Amino acid sequence: MRIYFIGQKGIPALGGGPERHVEELAKRLVAQNHEVFVYTRPNYTARGLKEYQGSKLISLPTIKTKHLDATVHSFLASIHLLFQKVQVVNYQAIGPAIFSIIPKIFRPNIKIIVTNHGIDWQRAKWGKFAKLFLRVAEWVSVYTADKIVCVSPQTVEYYRQKYEIEAEYIPNGVNDYQLDLTDIIPEFDLAANKYILFMSRLVPEKGGHYLIEAFKNLKTDYKLVIAGASSHTNKYVEYLKKLAANDERIIFTGNVTGALWQKIMSSAYLFVQPSELEAAAFTILEAMSFKRAVLASDIPDNMALVQNYGFTFKSKDVNDLQAKLEYLLANPDLVKVRGEEAKQYVADKFNWEKIALKYIDLYQMKYTNKIIYEKAKRALDFLLGMFGLVVTLPLWLIIAALIKLDSKGPVFFIQKRVGKDFEPFYIYKFRTMHLSQCKDAISPKDDALDERVTRIGKLLRKSCLDELPQLMNIITGEMSIVGPRPEQWILKDKYQGRALERFRVIPGLSGLWQISPFKSDQIYEHIECDLEYLKKRSLLIDALIILFTPVAIIRNFYNSKLYFKMLKVKDSISAFLF
Repeated sequence: MRIYFIGQKGIPALGGGPERHVEELAKRLVAQNHEVFVYTRPNYTARGLKEYQGSKLISLPTIKTKHLDATVHSFLASIHLLFQKVQVVNYQAIGPAIFSIIPKIFRPNIKIIVTNHGIDWQRAKWGKFAKLFLRVAEWVSVYTADKIVCVSPQTVEYYRQKYEIEAEYIPNGVNDYQLDLTDIIPEFDLAANKYILFMSRLVPEKGGHYLIEAFKNLKTDYKLVIAGASSHTNKYVEYLKKLAANDERIIFTGNVTGALWQKIMSSAYLFVQPSELEAAAFTILEAMSFKRAVLASDIPDNMALVQNYGFTFKSKDVNDLQAKLEYLLANPDLVKVRGEEAKQYVADKFNWEKIALKYIDLYQMKYTNKIIYEKAKRALDFLLGMFGLVVTLPLWLIIAALIKLDSKGPVFFIQKRVGKDFEPFYIYKFRTMHLSQCKDAISPKDDALDERVTRIGKLLRKSCLDELPQLMNIITGEMSIVGPRPEQWILKDKYQGRALERFRVIPGLSGLWQISPFKSDQIYEHIECDLEYLKKRSLLIDALIILFTPVAIIRNFYNSKLYFKMLKVKDSISAFLF
């Protein structure tokens, strides 16, 4: 298979969950004779590095800021992907996955996997707008992904409760690390087994401040090592250093990698993970693989990893953390035994070789295209509906004023229509008829000659602007951007036999009948339009119908051969893309 990874900063990993995840997974996929391509950012991976451990590296530009770095790079990667020979794309993290909608529309044959490394919008470092963006990205990925993978069982349950879908649980793995014991680590004047280790990105949700507060109250000659760096959180790092001021036992090492990282991990007495929010912390697994006992906060994700092979304290409780530290410092034999048990536990359960095989099975799994299409279509409907509503809102105000000036009555016309599976719903339109003629009125065949239609109503109907309020129906899911025209409730009995099939799908604002030369006739008189659409519908056909809709409106382009021209265009595009 040809497998592409999008969303990570790059490889080789310098730290961070997604980067280490991709690096470990990619090299094992290569070992299984798969072709692997990893998109990298020039501010993380050297642009000149074209290959790493068998994976091809694709460097694309980005804008190195807190909010644009991942967003710009993932967008460009998703566009670049369209012109590659791709079988599977695996998006890392929820933010980048918002752009999975691009291959879903233009390359629907590509299998899309989204790996969720945590519920990102809950992280304290993000502001309100960023959290909203991440929530939208999460929602979009639910509808565009063929499968969502979670690295913790708690996140699987989150998707089950919120979206009523079954995500796949595949944890992060860990390598079988060998101890690199040394009596002294001269870089920071650390003696083996004489320091407590906290290693993480220095962000608020990792809880480093709780550990510093608890440690400062300990009467011990052990040191506390804070290993990690800022992740767009410089103010928080300054706060930690200010909190640790005047305590020479607390050492900030910055980010550590390579041999120094291995020495610091190997020689720690105890590893502490005081986080408020996690998915499946790599550092916990790594510490356990180094035979280090772990003391972690009792949040569900930490508990799922540590289980009975480590120690826990009450999350955010400095006093409980201090008490557990005092107890473990006083019981070195227990700490040693628990560390040895932990290594065997992670070696059995979090083996990268087994995890890679699970991903290969997932990549090769066949999915139901119809379900995928419906999910992606709903996501597009919501996004385009919201966008259309915002963009056209000033026009709504102008139309509303013209309607009120032209004739008496309300601005909106509301009528009962037939929805999917014969469920009734109420459609919204701008009123185009005189108030006395509105109720259950059959649509006019000739707007210009029909006296029921108001003066402004003739213009609105000719330009189709009377349909704009249906954006509200689209946002609520009662209608789609493209689909069979929603029939009036009073005409539902006109449909018999095969014609009833048109009610199996969500009705649409535009559609094949709507841009056909038969639009002035009743829908049931030309049911072949809807039946043909039901046979051929796809995201590409929907996109073409949307493309031709303004042409049909502006130029009165109601050509009987329009559909066949669309099919010809589709075949040409398909030949180019696929």
